Amino acid sequence: MKFNDFKKIIDEVGDYLFNVTLWNWGEPFLNKDTYRMIEYAKSKRIFVRVSTNGHLLKDSKNIEDIIRYGTDELIFSLDGATKETFLKYRKSGDFSGVMNNLKLLVETKKRMKRKTPFIELQFIIMRHNEHEVPKIKKIAKEIGVDRLKLKTVSLEGANALGFGGDKEKIKKYKPKEDKYTRYTSSMRRKELKNECIRLWVTSVVNWDGSVSPCCNDPNRVFDFGNVFETGIRRAWNSPKYIGFRKAVLNNKGNISMCANCSGKLMGLDIE
Repeated sequence: MKFNDFKKIIDEVGDYLFNVTLWNWGEPFLNKDTYRMIEYAKSKRIFVRVSTNGHLLKDSKNIEDIIRYGTDELIFSLDGATKETFLKYRKSGDFSGVMNNLKLLVETKKRMKRKTPFIELQFIIMRHNEHEVPKIKKIAKEIGVDRLKLKTVSLEGANALGFGGDKEKIKKYKPKEDKYTRYTSSMRRKELKNECIRLWVTSVVNWDGSVSPCCNDPNRVFDFGNVFETGIRRAWNSPKYIGFRKAVLNNKGNISMCANCSGKLMGLDIE
């Protein structure tokens, strides 16, 4: 998404926005305009949250800009506590480089004497890294991030990206310990209710302006218009979007994307 397109969206509905989340199935800092987007959103007093895999934060100036422009929260994804496990998920990644970038981020924030961004270290628990939970807790404490979030892996999301019903591939990523997965207890499955507050308070605008109801729709199966063509208000109030909201209230389980909704089961408490 280009900066001018982002600006048009903010100018249209900025007075009604509480926060802007800059990511969706991609690395936001690959877009050179992300820094300007942060700055512009903050000029409108909008809470800005960004998620990154950390590879592109090796430039101290970029880190300073993220902090200086007022980013409120930065989620730093580190899905392996060692090089071996890190590379199983982040193919061709640079583990030592990412670790150095995380340390530089925390150190720069301290040097600039800023309270923000709130730095959350995120660790997705999978079969190949579940044994590293104690180690990632130690890393988080030693580096000094504001919070460590242990996140359960989304197998249904993986299915949407092409894993299909391949039990072997699912088994490859699903943690052995039940406490680290969201897909084992039939009791938890029954918690699916015909409701979703997100459909009334948030929306996903993709890079090309298309509108999706949720970030759990990577292939954009549900498309509610294009904000570059109609503006976000018309898309938000379109008959198609309204119809989808009604469908969720009627029978959420009949909607493929929603049938395996993780709801509140994404994060794990850290003892």
